[in-house]
Amino acid sequence: MWHFLLGKAAKQGPSLFASVRNEATGLLMYNGGQGDVFALELLEGHVYLILGLGSGIAKVKASAKRCDDGQWHTVTLRRTGKSGRIAVDEAAYDFTTPGTASQLDLEGPLFVGALAPSDQGPSVPSEVWTAKLNYGYVGCLRQLVINGKTIDLAAQAREQDSGSLRPSCHTSPSQCDSQPCLNGGLCSEGWNRYVCDCTRTGFTGPVCAKDASTLSFDGSQYMKIDIPEGSKTQAEDVQLRFRTPRPGGLLLATTTDKATTFLVVGLENGRLKIVINLGDKDKVIDLGQSLNDGTWHTVHIRRRGHKMDVHLDSDSKSYDLGEVDSMTLDIQTLHVGSIYPEHLKHMAIMPNFVGHLQHFIFNRKHYLDMVHSGQIAHFKATAKFGKRENIVHHPVTFKSKFTFLGLPQLRAYSSLQLYFQFKTMEPNGLILFNAGKGQDFIAVELVDGHIHYVFNLGDGPRGVRSNTKTALNDNQWHAVTIGRPSLHMHTLMVDDMITKVSSPGPNTHLDLLGLLYVGGIRRTMYTTLPRLLHSRQGFQGCLASLDLNGETGDLIRDALIPSTLVAKGCAGTMTKCSHSACANHGVCVQVFNSYTCDCDMTSFSGPICADESISYEFGPGTGLVTLSFPSDKMPDTKTDLVALGFITMVDNGVMIRIDSGTSNDYMELEIVDGNLYMVYNMGTEDHPIGEHSVHVNDGQYHVVRFTRSGPNSTIQVDDHNVRVKQPAGRQLTVFNSHSTIQVGGKRNPLKGGIGRPFQGIISGLVINGDRILDMAAEDDPRIKVEGDVELLMSLPLSLQQRSIPNEHQMQQHAGASPTYVGDDLVYSGGGGSGCWDDEDDCGSQSAGRKHDLITPIYIPPTPRPFARTTPGISAGGQVSSYIHSRSSAPPRNHPGGNLENTNCDDEEDCIEGSGVGEVSFTINQNTPATPTFITTTGPNQEVSENFANPPRVLPPPTHDMDSVPKLVLTPPSIPSTTLFRRPPPEDVIVTHHRPPAPPPPMYPVIPHLTPRPPHRASTRSPPTMQIVPIPDMPVTGRETNKPPPKIKTSSAADNTAMVIGIIAGVLIVVVIVALVVYRVRSWTLAASPSGGYKVDESAKRYHFPPTGTAPYQSQPPSAQHMNGALKCDPTQKMVKQPKKKDVKDLKEWYV
Repeated sequence: MWHFLLGKAAKQGPSLFASVRNEATGLLMYNGGQGDVFALELLEGHVYLILGLGSGIAKVKASAKRCDDGQWHTVTLRRTGKSGRIAVDEAAYDFTTPGTASQLDLEGPLFVGALAPSDQGPSVPSEVWTAKLNYGYVGCLRQLVINGKTIDLAAQAREQDSGSLRPSCHTSPSQCDSQPCLNGGLCSEGWNRYVCDCTRTGFTGPVCAKDASTLSFDGSQYMKIDIPEGSKTQAEDVQLRFRTPRPGGLLLATTTDKATTFLVVGLENGRLKIVINLGDKDKVIDLGQSLNDGTWHTVHIRRRGHKMDVHLDSDSKSYDLGEVDSMTLDIQTLHVGSIYPEHLKHMAIMPNFVGHLQHFIFNRKHYLDMVHSGQIAHFKATAKFGKRENIVHHPVTFKSKFTFLGLPQLRAYSSLQLYFQFKTMEPNGLILFNAGKGQDFIAVELVDGHIHYVFNLGDGPRGVRSNTKTALNDNQWHAVTIGRPSLHMHTLMVDDMITKVSSPGPNTHLDLLGLLYVGGIRRTMYTTLPRLLHSRQGFQGCLASLDLNGETGDLIRDALIPSTLVAKGCAGTMTKCSHSACANHGVCVQVFNSYTCDCDMTSFSGPICADESISYEFGPGTGLVTLSFPSDKMPDTKTDLVALGFITMVDNGVMIRIDSGTSNDYMELEIVDGNLYMVYNMGTEDHPIGEHSVHVNDGQYHVVRFTRSGPNSTIQVDDHNVRVKQPAGRQLTVFNSHSTIQVGGKRNPLKGGIGRPFQGIISGLVINGDRILDMAAEDDPRIKVEGDVELLMSLPLSLQQRSIPNEHQMQQHAGASPTYVGDDLVYSGGGGSGCWDDEDDCGSQSAGRKHDLITPIYIPPTPRPFARTTPGISAGGQVSSYIHSRSSAPPRNHPGGNLENTNCDDEEDCIEGSGVGEVSFTINQNTPATPTFITTTGPNQEVSENFANPPRVLPPPTHDMDSVPKLVLTPPSIPSTTLFRRPPPEDVIVTHHRPPAPPPPMYPVIPHLTPRPPHRASTRSPPTMQIVPIPDMPVTGRETNKPPPKIKTSSAADNTAMVIGIIAGVLIVVVIVALVVYRVRSWTLAASPSGGYKVDESAKRYHFPPTGTAPYQSQPPSAQHMNGALKCDPTQKMVKQPKKKDVKDLKEWYV
């Protein structure tokens, strides 16, 4: 609606020409005066002229056919004195005004489209039905010419209500096809819009989504609504919905002090009774039956002059009230439920109502909702409103405080009715904002958990704060209603708590411009907000059920400025922390529907656990990151959580070691033969748990998650099955007094070196909520970083990024036979509860299976730096690897030299690890070796191995193979050696048969070897596993610009001398060892039953039984006592071994 001034018309005026496209009913134009009136309106598709010159009013139907067909129609009006002609398209009608007056004296502005709220009073004649029924014009208007002057409609629209008017006309497709009306509401087509009829439902609002206000009456209660200025109507629309158990009761009555006209609606004998008196006599209408059945019934009364239509549920009837002198109904008070005060009781023709009422609508005013939300001032009610449910529809989630949506301008020029629901945990945030011309604006914000409604009509900002008892940022839905019941009164209702504020200035219109911002504004705009606004950030949470002056749209679909951080639905009521909310197995925490992600068990960081965490690289020179707890703050834990990501190429190494400061409690995460294990001891015995079906030393990124609750524990690698351990018997549950957490190895407490150091990358380490590597990067005083440890700027996808293989490295040499290295029976353990030395009494037991002694022959290698292997692709498309050297180990005078491994053999007091009788591989870091292992079985032996995974074939290095040291394990009687060739990818059993041979002679022991030869030839292919995704990050220059490996050589004379010396020493030792073995074997055979399963604690061999859902086929219970986990192939079949009369214990010596 907009208006402009039309001066006093001449005696021959006004003349008018206009074209319209429209809905069926609405006020086109209105201009009033002192008794004079000019109006054009549409009623049920027809054009009517209302013209009064002060001595009577003429109402003329000007169209022969309906004009609500979506086509342009032309209206032409010409008047001279009392007579004139009005034409709609080709149809023309002459008219004459009553009385003697011939001058049209108009005052005030000409309203086009509707009346301003301040002008909807008794001065509007009752003959202007659309004004009394509150129907505004909806449609298009063009070519308006008044008294020969063309009116610039677009300019008028820009100067006034620009939000409700558009300088164009377009036709939209059918609106009801999308079924916008909810909860059973009836949809009808409008002009580029839909209209929902909710009166047959228990809902209200533009789309029938709000819970309808319900008023209950007990027979003594009432509601009275006063109309101070009074109202005279010739047309009424009355709607109400009721239910009652009583056969009689008053629903509605109108009264006035100055006239005898009235309208009464109620029940009598279970039937609907309507009584109307227009000043002559009562007209009574009865309809329906058994309406006191306790169910809801809907009544719609529609009067147009002397015709009345009544609709009761699905029945309808039309009535002619007959010719009367006056068709005007005078209304001063509306009585609902009963008539009050007592002196008007004589007018009551029905008993008081007992039951419930909904949808009391009189001439398109929803009085129950207006009373309930404080939008009406003159009322009194003793009846009680029922509690409305916060029914949520069309919810959206604002995921960030710095996002927003831009909607079309709010249409609030002279009236305002806003409704929305919100839900948040944030105490502050801007919810709505629309700027305007000059100082005008409107805003809704959340401040310290309370809603603030602030506006400015041009007379200075005014604001009102919600008066709820508690803060609203409680993650519950809250309903907000903002209204403007009069030009100078504004109301704010939050959850049925109403506050009001007045605007006493002369300005009455809210002149808005630009976008309506929802959820926030641009960051640069916060500093320019009006001074009464506190917001410096947007709203983070859920918004729903948005009703903007009677229009409900789709926030995301209708947004002129969309945002990817605004999503449909609300996690608090719909998705509520879905499994996809957090990446990489992050745990969704319901802070609000804008949940947060707990990334502690992911190795990642960021808002959704998708960002890289702090990463450190542990080089070949050995390094350590140590967290030391203060002596007075060493925590006791009954549960422990450990998670990290890592990349490595080494077979063995300790990643994490946690020690107690007051007991032998410990936990240790380690890699053994490429498999990951955690060993923990709470004071009783070691409990190993691991993932032995997955090789993690493939240079790819892996994530491990370990949890402990008392003695029970779980471990998971990547997305593989969760392994569960529940030790039997009585177990202690508390890890006492955490003292130190060591990352990258474990320190030998006696000699100060690092035992079994880890080489690779560790990322996102979290232990019981503490991010150890983050603390190291922030120089936390409790953290000590020493040795070859380096903070990475970015995390590589795998160690393959370290270098790119050349063409020669990508190809496999012809004639290079793949070999298999490994002993699936060996588990290094790494733990133990205090047995640091091989000489200690650690309860060593010989193995249950009997094998001959396998004697190695050592070929001295050419010294070269420790190298890491990186998988590549061979020419044949098979998985291969190549060598890339990071750096040489630091010399002993290196600052980190105290961290390097200590040379020792079985004759020395080696303090490697902390396990009971731990024996592990060691090597002199000054002379690293790259051995190739070629293995055979002993005489008269058969070895059957079923490999769980297809083997990996590694091509020979690009340098001369003669420079690579070799370790050949061969029986003395067999001059030639049979290689373990690569088995097929399916389940393959490699079996070697040897003829009987004499007992082997004594050979010297071999010197120390590397725990993982860099040039290891393996017959295992990498297992199929899901790799945790890592964002692609640029590789730093330190990673790509490394020099190629340098191979150091030594003279042949040095090698020969060293071999002679070694052989001499080994021969002597082997003679002694053989005697000891012979005696031990005899004792063992006498002490243990045949076929018993034993654990070699001196070698720390833990054998894991099948767990989880992996398809393992284990040996019968008689074959083993299940005292540990058997590390075996998942698909290995049981092979019956031939009986042997004279078998010997296998005693393997790793030196």
